[in-house]
Amino acid sequence: MNVYERIVERLKEEPCLKDFEYVKHRYSFIMKKGEANIMLRLDHYFTFNLFMGLHPVADVFFRNLHWFEKFSYRSPSDQRYSHTIGAASFPRKLGMEGDFTFRYDQEDFEEVYSKVVVVVRALVADITTTFPTIESYFNVVVRPEMNGEEKFPDNGADWVFEYLAACRIVEPESYPKLKERIMAFIRKQETWEPNIQAYIGKWDDIFTYLERLDFSSGKAVDPLAIKPRRVKSK
Repeated sequence: MNVYERIVERLKEEPCLKDFEYVKHRYSFIMKKGEANIMLRLDHYFTFNLFMGLHPVADVFFRNLHWFEKFSYRSPSDQRYSHTIGAASFPRKLGMEGDFTFRYDQEDFEEVYSKVVVVVRALVADITTTFPTIESYFNVVVRPEMNGEEKFPDNGADWVFEYLAACRIVEPESYPKLKERIMAFIRKQETWEPNIQAYIGKWDDIFTYLERLDFSSGKAVDPLAIKPRRVKSK
């Protein structure tokens, strides 16, 4: 097996990843925990079969915030393995070295792997304690931006839908304020951000749909899509 495959096999033995499943085509270990999919992503590249670079990163995806599939221009497969927060935990955030180089012939494998596994353990611990719930996501990420303490993201569009859904779930009384601030922000982005431009003319329909969704069951339910039960006549 090549050096990357060897790393994966060794990580499968790590206690911190015992509840994770390795998804080969995503180069990631993924665990479903409550409302979240926690992902340890193993970004890597090969250099002329001489070296392999590795950069582990942790992402989190909240399934209950992913209500907007019907409006998205992205393919279902892309959405299925999306993330609510990309690089939610990364080595430099933790004050650790995060770029590792292995020799392709694996002569330095044990030496470098011993450093990688320390980082992996730290990433898993950080992501699972920082973002265990949608409420934690709202408090750590959304609230500071809603209050003007941090800036809204400069790229992408999924965050708009996720922020507003999280607000409706965690703090619905703040939804009008957040929506107003986001709309003022994206009106400026419509002049240059292609991901935002893809939704020009659709915002009203999207928000109307969001605002009628019922999240009380733990997932987004459209009351208008619920078919009434047929009562059998005796």
